Amino acid sequence: MFENNSISVGYLFKSHGIHGELVWRTQQNIGEEILEQMESIFLSIDGLRVPFFLEQIVIRSAFDFVIKLEDVDSEADAQKLIGREVLLEASLFENSGSSSQYEALIGFIAKTAQGAEIGKILRVEQFPQQVMWIVSRNDNELLIPAIDSWIIKSDTQNKTIELDLPEGLIDLNRA
Repeated sequence: MFENNSISVGYLFKSHGIHGELVWRTQQNIGEEILEQMESIFLSIDGLRVPFFLEQIVIRSAFDFVIKLEDVDSEADAQKLIGREVLLEASLFENSGSSSQYEALIGFIAKTAQGAEIGKILRVEQFPQQVMWIVSRNDNELLIPAIDSWIIKSDTQNKTIELDLPEGLIDLNRA
């Protein structure tokens, strides 16, 4: 589904306090249902997913959380992690009824399986029957259903997602 079965969900913004707490800033609203299931997060360090167990998570706002990670016990330890990308297991989102897994791809460039650029994912909209990506293409907005089986791969480092779309789908969106 997503690269390494994980989803990019923000970054560590700054330290908080003197006991190793960090502010995790997201670009999408992570539902309470997901937060309650979380036992760990992954940080992107030197291109690798490094797991960190959570000791505590406090909701500061819809997009900011104060977290305490195991073995990060001082402000100096926390400083070393500032700016790191935060990744969560994609499975946390699968049964949540949330569109957050798709919102994590806002700003990504969508490409076809053949590598042709479709456009930039601008936002996610929840329709009664389907979650849709709104994609900017040639000064128009395309509606592309957010369907897991259409995702070939995503590259969080280059902010691209490769999709295996049915033939003619892009043409349907033309006015």
